[in-house]
Amino acid sequence: MPAGTLVDAFVAAAAGGRLGATFVGSDEHEHFVGWAEALERARRAAAALARMGIQPGDRVALVLHGGPAFLDAFLGAWLAAAVPVPLPPPSQLGHLDDYLEALERMLRASGACLIVSSGTTLELLGRVVHRVRPRLGCRPASDLEAVPARIQREVAPGDVALIQFAWGPTALPRPVAFTHGAMAAQVAAGAASLGLGGDDVLASWLSLTHDSGLVGCLLTALSRSLSLVLVAGRAVAARPALGLRAVARHRATVAVGPASFFGRAAVAPEAELARCSLASLRLAVARHEPGDVEALRLFATRFEHLGLDPAALVPSWGLAEPAITVATGARGRGLAVARVDAARLARDGVVVAGARALASVGRPVPGADVDVRDEEGHVLPDGRLGRLWLRAPALLEGTEAIGPHGWLDTGETGFTLDGGLYVHGRRDELVLVRGARHAPEEFELPVARLPGLGAVVALTMPPPRSHDGALLLLVERAEGGHVERLEATVRRTLLERTGVAPHTVALLSPGALPRTGSGRLRRGEALRRWLAGTLAPPRSVNPVRLAVDAARSQLAYARLRLGG
Repeated sequence: MPAGTLVDAFVAAAAGGRLGATFVGSDEHEHFVGWAEALERARRAAAALARMGIQPGDRVALVLHGGPAFLDAFLGAWLAAAVPVPLPPPSQLGHLDDYLEALERMLRASGACLIVSSGTTLELLGRVVHRVRPRLGCRPASDLEAVPARIQREVAPGDVALIQFAWGPTALPRPVAFTHGAMAAQVAAGAASLGLGGDDVLASWLSLTHDSGLVGCLLTALSRSLSLVLVAGRAVAARPALGLRAVARHRATVAVGPASFFGRAAVAPEAELARCSLASLRLAVARHEPGDVEALRLFATRFEHLGLDPAALVPSWGLAEPAITVATGARGRGLAVARVDAARLARDGVVVAGARALASVGRPVPGADVDVRDEEGHVLPDGRLGRLWLRAPALLEGTEAIGPHGWLDTGETGFTLDGGLYVHGRRDELVLVRGARHAPEEFELPVARLPGLGAVVALTMPPPRSHDGALLLLVERAEGGHVERLEATVRRTLLERTGVAPHTVALLSPGALPRTGSGRLRRGEALRRWLAGTLAPPRSVNPVRLAVDAARSQLAYARLRLGG
């Protein structure tokens, strides 16, 4: 465990140079904040928070998109010795009521006494603020710039540094707290695994409410005084070429993004990348999302003519719950792919050669140990599927999830092969089919590629409709698709590709499947709503509807001010 805290490291790094963070918007407008300037802004924000009534240890909820406002609020909370609680703004305004319900749960669970937000999000939070009634209310992020004074309170390695929420398979996101010392350990391990040095330029295509974007990129860069390029996650999701162009402009050496980004970037229009050079990129780190291995391989080879070394693409796997990077690929080795028999893996838990391609997530980062164990806790050899257990310095001591000798049951299944770690899927999301436990992606990927269909989740058909397990598919269709024809195509495709015939294929309206605040599909919650008959498409969003929502929110703010 490193001595000191990231606050100490940040203050030291800010005094040492002119580097900083460049925020890139969806229009490619850039805003640069040097680390020395960031420190001064954070001290001013800390003074503003103190004047609002924030005391050491208080929780401050940050409902903000990325950008300098997030940086000010997060670091300002740290320098006020408070605990930031980053919470995602709404990703789908058509599901605003669901978002506000989840946000209310998270605010109550975190014990936040102040909410900081901005823009349209702030305008829409009134009903939640009125119900939760945080002690210090809800303030616009601009208020953190209003106090000319500057302060910096002391924090210790054992103090709580961050509360982050992990979305489980059901409707209840779980709060997870970890200390300044644990965060310093995680940043040190992540930086060592990537071989980061003072000359590196780090680019992130992840949201700052995502553990990898916050801890693995922002906090790593500012604590080590690296140049950082932050591209808005929503922007690159729609146009991945924006992220690659930012790499080219800033000659980034390391870029980090979700695996799904690399798949979309692999088919980006060539015209959007004219005259771009990716030769500076020594590492392109794909954060693990079980998915299309071939799409990742296509990315690695598609941009060779732009100077990208195919071996630069490496995997990385982490856990949202302790916000920790567990494993990453070796520099220069690229993707390691195993082709396995999916049926044997699901039925017998053994790895034999077959057609399904799985990408290794690499090897554990320095200081982390990963065991593959059976149900009785015995360590399994290479090529045997089991439960993944983790031990690392960044894990909190004393939490209920930590077992004897500091081991954490990650909730994931996987296996090792030739020194690499392979993740099969979360135990609570595996699909039970006639007694065999399949990764849901085995069924989701072939369906997602079909024309006329959108997002898809594969689930186990629950009793009494299924006794030893059967496949249920919930699939969003495109507008105007012929339901009977699409269902027949799905059934035929799955039988041909996997040998499994689905018990039920439910075709849904676009956008009906529930998602987390960062846009990930929630399989367990989708099943719960399907069984309850409450899976519904998002409501239409238009200026009138938004104006009504904003008016209801402002009315709630007014009632709160009047003591109602």
